[in-house]
Amino acid sequence: MKLLVRISGPEVFTYPFYPLQRFHQVETAIVLLMAQEQPKDGYMFDSNDFDLDAYIRFRPQYTERLFKEIYDYHGVHGGQWQLAHDAGTGAGVVVEKLLKKFEVVAASDSSAQYVAVSQQRLFQLVPAERLRFSHHPAEDMSWLPPSSVDLITIAEAVHWTQTDVFLKSAADVLKPGGTVAILNYGTLPYAVEKPEAQKILEDIHDYFAEEVLKNLPKAHLEKFERVFEIVQSRTNAIAVSEGLWKPGVKRIQWNADKALPLGPNVPIIKVDPNSSSVGPNDVVENKMDDDVLTIQADAQWVKGIGKQILSFGYETFLDCQPDFGHESLVTPMAQGDTIDFELYRYTPSVAAAALFVVLFTLTTLYHVYQAIRRRTIYFTAFIIGGIFQIIGYICRIIAHSQKASIPVYSIQTILILLAPPLYAASIYMVLGRLIVYLRAEKFSLVSVSWMTKVFVTGDVIAFAMQAAGGGIMASGTINSYKLGERITIGGLCVQLAFFSFFVITCALFHYRIRSNPTQRLMGLSTGIGTRTVRTWENVLVGLYAASSLILVRSIFRLIEYAQGNSGYLISHEAFMYVFDSTLMFLAMVAMNICHPSIILVGSQKQRDSEMSFASDRELQG
Repeated sequence: MKLLVRISGPEVFTYPFYPLQRFHQVETAIVLLMAQEQPKDGYMFDSNDFDLDAYIRFRPQYTERLFKEIYDYHGVHGGQWQLAHDAGTGAGVVVEKLLKKFEVVAASDSSAQYVAVSQQRLFQLVPAERLRFSHHPAEDMSWLPPSSVDLITIAEAVHWTQTDVFLKSAADVLKPGGTVAILNYGTLPYAVEKPEAQKILEDIHDYFAEEVLKNLPKAHLEKFERVFEIVQSRTNAIAVSEGLWKPGVKRIQWNADKALPLGPNVPIIKVDPNSSSVGPNDVVENKMDDDVLTIQADAQWVKGIGKQILSFGYETFLDCQPDFGHESLVTPMAQGDTIDFELYRYTPSVAAAALFVVLFTLTTLYHVYQAIRRRTIYFTAFIIGGIFQIIGYICRIIAHSQKASIPVYSIQTILILLAPPLYAASIYMVLGRLIVYLRAEKFSLVSVSWMTKVFVTGDVIAFAMQAAGGGIMASGTINSYKLGERITIGGLCVQLAFFSFFVITCALFHYRIRSNPTQRLMGLSTGIGTRTVRTWENVLVGLYAASSLILVRSIFRLIEYAQGNSGYLISHEAFMYVFDSTLMFLAMVAMNICHPSIILVGSQKQRDSEMSFASDRELQG
């Protein structure tokens, strides 16, 4: 079945709005023990093809008039304005409204994708200190301190919850005098002016309702019946316990004269639209106002309404199978399924980042000077690593005020991650050149002709894996982050394996040549003096120091990523500055002091010429 829709010109639609249930002061705080529930990935709002930008664009915008109703009620009953919590926050649309009134706003959602998107959007609007995020269903507010919240909102989401559990959880975290505001609107808007536009919307609504429900597994019909019962009754089906809340729930319904049809061909859902749990002391207000919630609609909006207003996609239902996947609608969330994702779990320090910008700039500039003065082109990768560090920490300064910026996060993550493999590439080449210079190939565990190939190949693999992993982690989605994390861990393991083997190779060579000096080394000792003997060993000392520091840093990063995005190490910025920034700065300083140019100057041909001259002087002497 296909739908052909044609509409000309913009039209104004108004919604039958039954948005406001507000509850007064909390009399009793209750300790909540409950099973957590959430939709799993692949269902509705967490599906990979769910268009969040379109979802926001096609949804009606909440008006200031609605929030004035909430704020007036909250203020009259002695409510405070420190902390608000938006449960089922979606993309954070309500949070934007609450930030205008409250000092801090907390937001939670059962969809990890929504949490990530709302973070990305909202961190660009206000300082991070004013926001809190958590990946929890609306029924679970245990992550908030008891009696700490002034106002709780849940907009267009209460029908997906176990309402009794949600209200108990809300009672536990609200302060005395706190307020709960439940906002819901109907899935079918009503045309204000043109009845022919209304007919089009009704046809779309009926079609999608039928397509969704006819493929719904029978075992879940009762769960959907509860969803539709709440919607059809304009939230009157939600019971409020007077043991938790003061009598006198205020229920405001706008444009309640409009019908909320399920569709003419959907007899399988048995819902009583008159279902009511309105208490004897509840205050019910019915208001008529076409402007309370409106949207200007054109043909593009009509095309998107089925997908966004109904929360389902065209393709999903045109291709749907009997096992549509609603099994996961209210599956208990396993303890290990929770993903608490944030780009940063702190506000990046400007002072610390600025300090390391200065430090890395100084040591890198000195490396540039040494390379130019002594013509050590083979050490260029080391200098590039220093430049990566400088840019990475400049981005961390920017991240202080742009915590939600994925490009800034991407650049600093990737560049700081990739600097050590560049250091390693230069270190590998230095050892190979030193062995050749000392004519000590026979003492090397790995053939010199293969040394650079073996170690640099391993370094390239580690570099590529960490670059790919860092890029994927920084792409801004939960699934990508976890995939990138695993790739990065693999890259760190490769780097650790090759680097450990390199340190062993370096130490064994050092031991062998000291035990059995080559003729070249003996010539250096007698022909040029003891200072040169010290210099070649000084270069090895620099390699040991830099290698050890890089090894410790790599072990730290491996543990950090293994703990995951919510791990202790990644949640505390100080660990990164101690076990990465400081160690990598010291590695660069170590190679400043023990720079290979003190003995490996210019090209190999030039070094051979200098050595030959030294030997001639010895024979003439």
